[in-house]
Amino acid sequence: MTDLGWREAADEREFRVALKTLQESRGLTNKDLAAAMQFHPSYVSHIVSGRCAPTPNFAMRADAVLGADGELLKLCVKARHGDPADPIRRAGIAREAELASPGSAELIVEREEAEVRYDEVSRSYRITIRRHLLNRTSAPVTWFPAHVAPDAAPDDYQAAKRLYSAQPISDRDLAFYARYNGRPVTWEVERVSEWRRDIAIRFRRFGLHEPIYPGERGVVEYGYRVPETHWGDWFEREVRWLTKQLVVRLEFPRRLAMRVAGELSSMSGDRPLDPPATITPVGDLDRFEWRSDGPLKPGVSVQFAWTVTAATPAHRRAVLLAA
Repeated sequence: MTDLGWREAADEREFRVALKTLQESRGLTNKDLAAAMQFHPSYVSHIVSGRCAPTPNFAMRADAVLGADGELLKLCVKARHGDPADPIRRAGIAREAELASPGSAELIVEREEAEVRYDEVSRSYRITIRRHLLNRTSAPVTWFPAHVAPDAAPDDYQAAKRLYSAQPISDRDLAFYARYNGRPVTWEVERVSEWRRDIAIRFRRFGLHEPIYPGERGVVEYGYRVPETHWGDWFEREVRWLTKQLVVRLEFPRRLAMRVAGELSSMSGDRPLDPPATITPVGDLDRFEWRSDGPLKPGVSVQFAWTVTAATPAHRRAVLLAA
């Protein structure tokens, strides 16, 4: 599979500097920019601060809002693949366009299941992502990207930086795992910061490759945990490939009386989830579950936020720590 990750740190900085310069020249805060681009504020904060790599869709929206005449998209492509004038890089760009296009030659997520569970014993969140993939490209798919990017303060970058610098999340804390078709496989960390890891899950066991060949299917699953102190009250799934069905489950102890809100964001605007999430008791947990009612195209994101009912953040902390 073509490398979809960042290539050069300098190119990444070039994109962020250009974005920030344009943003400041127009007097826009991150919240203002997010509203104009029709993205969740926390997602825009991730991009502006460098905690999350922008997609071409993000760059195109930013170009339109900031009047950059396509310059941000050019910088985004350069950061992902290097100089577009390089023939080898052009091949990578063409490959990414093929994977992202709605045509017949694409990697399709037939079903994605994303689960978040709060564990009162370990006082941590456990996140599990499972994707059922169909390879409709002309080449074998040999790996799949995973992103770990918690944020305890999405609206305050400096506060988050202080937290993760003073108390970084170790690999042991993270307890990352990956499976392909139900069997453990290897992975490689491509980028590490105090709070972010970009991981390549390799479809390889005992040194042998087990790719998803053209026309075949495979299931990729990965999971990790994050301490409650290092995770914010939000969860987001950004659609990067055509996804026929997305299922999101959030599970919390019933005694916390969590209230969950969600919305779907796209270039056409933000709107409440339709159908809405359902609430089901599962033992001593409340399970909030939402399923898309049709295919979701790349560029769409589904966002959730939660709070203890009628509680202040300070009270929420007290309730959780009293568990």
